[in-house]
Amino acid sequence: MAAKSSPVPLLTPYKMGSFELSHRVVMPLMTRNRLYNNTPQPHAIEYYAQRATKGGFIISESISASDISNGVSKYAWNLD
Repeated sequence: MAAKSSPVPLLTPYKMGSFELSHRVVMPLMTRNRLYNNTPQPHAIEYYAQRATKGGFIISESISASDISNGVSKYAWNLD
């Protein structure tokens, strides 16, 4: 029979590699189309800064390695 483990509180500190997080909440990648020619723009900085917390972890905007690797037009839901 497996031993019962106690729940890990979401807002407790956590060490993830070299990152010292003050909590276990991670904001995942959210492609908000805040790039121009595959370059993050100032409004992307503001967007993520508004959501940042001390000791938190945010996976920011995705970019393509090249135009060919982009694979989608401006919006993922654009089927044209």
